[in-house]
Amino acid sequence: MGEKLLDFYVFNRILISIVLIGVGITWGILDSWTFAWLLVATGSIMLLAHFLLGPIRMVQKAVEKGDLEKAQKALSLVKYPSLLIKPVRSIFYMLQSNMALGNKDYSKAEEFIKKSTNLGMPMKDMDAMAVFQHGTIAFQKGDNKTAILKLREAISKGLTESDSLAGAHLILCNIFLTRKDNKTAKMHFKNAKSAKPKSKEILDQIKQLDSYIARIPG
Repeated sequence: MGEKLLDFYVFNRILISIVLIGVGITWGILDSWTFAWLLVATGSIMLLAHFLLGPIRMVQKAVEKGDLEKAQKALSLVKYPSLLIKPVRSIFYMLQSNMALGNKDYSKAEEFIKKSTNLGMPMKDMDAMAVFQHGTIAFQKGDNKTAILKLREAISKGLTESDSLAGAHLILCNIFLTRKDNKTAKMHFKNAKSAKPKSKEILDQIKQLDSYIARIPG
């Protein structure tokens, strides 16, 4: 119930803000400003929050749950990204990049992640995630040299999210398997398992590779 109310609030925040401001102004003009100013102030703060902070937290939660439709709907609420405060704008573009990557639109994904990193990452773990994103895009585009550099950099920066860390090692494992460097591939596969990922997709990849990795020399 609480989540539904929050969803209703976020998706209707502008309308709610306008109604509060309108009621507050009308009440103040026709009767008294004693309490009417509270409605105007509340509505104004809500309106500022919409344009300066956006629905970023909702998008992050939706992506974590795999509800990409809701995430995209929430992202579409941001009509003027340039108004978002800088740290939030950076996260906004990173989330846009994630969505584009999920849709296999690698050009868009690269465009958005560049916008995000150009703004600077608000937190160390976000910086590692941005580099990981660069590496993932490079791998999808077939640029394995860049992928190796970026994924290793992301790991060294301290990827804290278990699925991302496992994903980075799995990509590196696949790259080194194609290069016939079995020893390095096995090392990254072991590190992927040690990351204790929770994502079904990552776990399925590990399961599929497990028996093959066990059979190859190195």
